[in-house]
Amino acid sequence: LLTGLGYLILGNLFNGIGETRTTMSMTLITVICFLPTAPLMTHIQHAEGLIIALIASSLVGVIYGLHKAWKKYRLKIDVRSESRIYIAAALASPPTLAIASTSNLPALINMAIGGFLYLFVYLTAAALIGAVQEQDVANLSQILNRIRIVGFMAKPILSYEAQLLKLRNRLLSPKRRMGS
Repeated sequence: LLTGLGYLILGNLFNGIGETRTTMSMTLITVICFLPTAPLMTHIQHAEGLIIALIASSLVGVIYGLHKAWKKYRLKIDVRSESRIYIAAALASPPTLAIASTSNLPALINMAIGGFLYLFVYLTAAALIGAVQEQDVANLSQILNRIRIVGFMAKPILSYEAQLLKLRNRLLSPKRRMGS
C-alpha cells in the first residue's frame, strides 16, 4: 500500500546520498508510532489491528521522509503515474476477492489461483491504463534477461505487456480518435 508513496525507496535514497540520519529518523518515528498503537489495535482488532498499526505507523515515517525529500531536494511523487498503479491494483482486487471468497478449494490452491488472477488482471489493467510504458517493458527485459532463469520466467509476462501496449497505442492513435 505504501510503495507508491516511496516506502521502499526513501531509505535507500537518503542512505545513498549520505543522509543516514534522515533514514534513522524515519525508522524512529515509525517505531515510536508503532509501539503504543500495536498493543491497543491488536487488543481491539486482533491480527487485523496489528496490521493496521504497522501500516499506519509506517505511513507516518514515510510522510516524514517525503517532507524531508521535498524540503531539502525538491523531490516529490509523480502522482499521475502512482495513481495509475493504484487504479490497476484496485481493478485487480474485486475479481480476486470474489474467487477467493466463493471457492471451496483447498487454501493453497485457492491462494495460487487468486494470485495468478490478481497478477493477470493487474498486468492487463496496468498496460491498458498507461501505468506501464513501452520503455518500462524494454528496461525490465534488458535487466531481467541478464539472469537466465528470471529472464526465462519473465519473458512471457513482458511479451504480454508489450502486446497490450501495442493494442493500447493503436486504440489511442490520432487516426482512431478522429474517426478515420
